[in-house]
Amino acid sequence: QCKPTAKHEMLVFESLDSDTLTRRVQPVVLTAEADSNFPEPFYNNLNSFEDVRWDQGYTSLKRLSRFPSLVQKGRTYNISFTGTNPRSMRFAMRDDVDAEGIVVVIRYTNPSLIEVSVNGIPSSAMANPPNISDAHGAFHWDNPTRTLTFVVKGTADVRLRTRDAILASATLVLTNAQFFNLGGTAAFMARVAFSLSIPIERFRVVDVVQVNTRRRHRSLLAVSTVVDFSVLSELEADETAMAAIRASEVNITGPQALLADPPPTASAAPTYEEEDVTPVTFSPTAVGGTW
Repeated sequence: QCKPTAKHEMLVFESLDSDTLTRRVQPVVLTAEADSNFPEPFYNNLNSFEDVRWDQGYTSLKRLSRFPSLVQKGRTYNISFTGTNPRSMRFAMRDDVDAEGIVVVIRYTNPSLIEVSVNGIPSSAMANPPNISDAHGAFHWDNPTRTLTFVVKGTADVRLRTRDAILASATLVLTNAQFFNLGGTAAFMARVAFSLSIPIERFRVVDVVQVNTRRRHRSLLAVSTVVDFSVLSELEADETAMAAIRASEVNITGPQALLADPPPTASAAPTYEEEDVTPVTFSPTAVGGTW
C-alpha cells in the first residue's frame, strides 16, 4: 500500500541505437534497495513493446526498445539490461512538475567513455556520486567499477552516449589539493595535448582520484593523484557538434510517447537510421479514452 505522502512518476527510457528495433536487451530489471527513508525494496521486470508494424498481415518482429516504469521520487534505482547496454539512450520523467526526481545507477561491462547531456548540452562530471538534491543531468562515472550515476528530474531528456575513445591513466606525484592548485584538469589536458600534438578538444578527463602509494624514494610523497582520461578519435571529435543537433530531433513528449497508433502497412514502413528513431504517436481512441 502506498503512503499518502509518496510521490510517484512515470520514468521512460529507451535505446537510440540503429538496432533498437531488432536487438533485444530485455528483460530490463529496475530495482531499489530499502533504507531508512524507504523501508520497502522495489523490483520491476520490464519487457519491450509489441511489434511496431505489420507486414501484409504478419508481425514485423520489430520492437522499440522503450521501457516505462512507475518510480517513487527521491529514491535511487539500479537498471540492468539482459544484453549489452545500448550505446545511446535517453531518460525522461513524464509530466514532472516539481524539482524532485530520482537517481539512476547503470553498470557497464567494459570501460567506456559515456557522455551525458541535457537538451543537447553536455553535462560536467561530478567528483562524487550525485544525490537527489543535485541538478537534472548531474552525473558521476566510477571508472574502477564502471558505474554511471546520474539524476533525472523534470521532462527534459537526459541522453547517454558511448563514445569511441582511447582510455589512459596517469599517476602524478601530487596530492589532490596540489593538483587542483596547479590548474586542475584544464591545465593537465593542455599539457598532455601539447606533449602529444593532439587537439585539446579530443581530450576528456574521466576521473581524478588520490591514492596511497608505496614510497620507493624518500623524496616521493606517500600519496599521489591518478588521472583517468580518454582521447576521442578524430571522427568522434568532429561529430561532437552534430550529436547535439541530432539529440534535439527526437523528443519524448507527454504520455503519447508510450502507446502506438495502429501499425502502418508494409508499403508505408519507415526507415530507421542510427540515433534517429521516429517517435511513436498516441491516439486516444485507440485505448478507449484520454488519460
